Amino acid sequence: VCTVLGYDNPVSGTSAMDGMAPGAKVSFCDIGNDAPDGYVHPPNDYSIMWQAVKDDGGRTQSNSWGSSYQETYTADEAMIDDWVYRNPNVLFTWSAGNSGTAVRTVGNQAAAKNAIAIGASGTAASNFGAGTETTDAVAAYSSRGPSYDNRLKPDIIAPGCVMNSADGDTTNGYANMQGTSMAAPNAVGGVLLLHDYFKQGFYPTGAAVAGNSFDPSHSLIKAMLVNSAKRTATLTNPYRNYYDTGTTGSWPSVDQGWGIMKLNDCVYISGGARQLQVYDGDNGLTTGSYIDYKYRVNAVNQDLRVAVTWNDYPATPGAGIALVNNLDLTITSPSGAVFKGNVFANNNPPNSITGGTYDARNNMEHFRLPASHASLVLGTWNIRVSGAS
Repeated sequence: VCTVLGYDNPVSGTSAMDGMAPGAKVSFCDIGNDAPDGYVHPPNDYSIMWQAVKDDGGRTQSNSWGSSYQETYTADEAMIDDWVYRNPNVLFTWSAGNSGTAVRTVGNQAAAKNAIAIGASGTAASNFGAGTETTDAVAAYSSRGPSYDNRLKPDIIAPGCVMNSADGDTTNGYANMQGTSMAAPNAVGGVLLLHDYFKQGFYPTGAAVAGNSFDPSHSLIKAMLVNSAKRTATLTNPYRNYYDTGTTGSWPSVDQGWGIMKLNDCVYISGGARQLQVYDGDNGLTTGSYIDYKYRVNAVNQDLRVAVTWNDYPATPGAGIALVNNLDLTITSPSGAVFKGNVFANNNPPNSITGGTYDARNNMEHFRLPASHASLVLGTWNIRVSGAS
C-alpha cells in the first residue's frame, strides 16, 4: 500500500512518511504465495477477492499487478468491467505497467474500460536507474497506450519515482522505490481524499455539512480526476483517434493520458474562486435521447472544465471494439459555438475546439477551455449528454 495511507500522529509520532490519505483504513488481499517465481496468483474468478474487500467496507481498489499488453478485449478486462458495472460505488485503479516507452505496452487489466489506469511521472530511466521526481515528465519505464482498439490509456499519471514505501523485508522500515506500482497507490491516496470530500459533505458548500454527505460513484471520481489533470511539459506521442478526420492534437496522449492529477484544481473549498457542479446519476439514456444541463459563467478568470464518464457494460471477449454504450458530450456556448467532447487543439494549456468528430471508443468525454481563452465567454452554457448508441 505504498503511499496510500499510514498516520502516526494519534500515537504522538513524528514520521514524515504519512500516506496521501492518512486517516484511511486498509483491507488487504494477498495473492502471492511462497513459490520462487516472483509472480502473483489471483483466483480465476477475480470477484472472490474483490467481494471480500467490499464486505470489509472497502470502496477503492489499488492494483499494482497484471499481465502484459493484449491485442484483443480479454476475459480479464470483461471481469473487471462487469464488476465495476455491477458495483458502481467501488473504484478500481490499476498500474499501467513498466514496459514503456513504446506505444501499446499498457497492461492487460489496466486496459479495461472501467479501470482507471495509472502511469508514472518522473525522470527515471527505463531500466529503473536513478531518477528524480518531477510532474513535468512521464517516466521512461511507464507503459504507454492506446488499447488495442485505440481507447485512451493510461487515464492519468501520478508520481512514481523516488517514492518512500514500506519495506516488506522489515517490520518498520522504508525503502526507496519506483514504478507504476508506486504511482497507482499514490493516485489511490488522492482518490480516497476525493471520496472523503463527498462523504464528509463538502459538496456543494465547500465546508463539511453532514446532511450533504453521499457515497460518490466510480464514474464521478473518475470525472473529477480527469477535470483535475494537468498536461506535462514533455509530450512525445500525441493521442489520435484512427476513426477521426485525421486531426492530431497534443492532448490527451498515450504517454500520460489526461495528465498528472492536481486535486486542488477540481474541488471547491469555501472561499475559493473555483466553483464545482456535479451530477451523479444512474438513470441512463436510451439511444437518441439526451439530457441538458445549464451552467452560467459569470467570470473568465478560471478554466471551464466538463467531464462525463460512465461505467460501460462488458463487451464479449474477443470483441473488435470494446465500447458497448456510447454517449456523446456536446457543449454550446452563449455565442452559439458548438464543441464536441475529446476534440482539442495542439496547444498547452489544452483547449477544446469546434468541429471534429464525436468519440466512439472511450467511456469518458472531456471539454476544457483555459481561463481568459477567447472562446470562454460570459453567459449560460448548455451541456448536453446524448445516447449515441
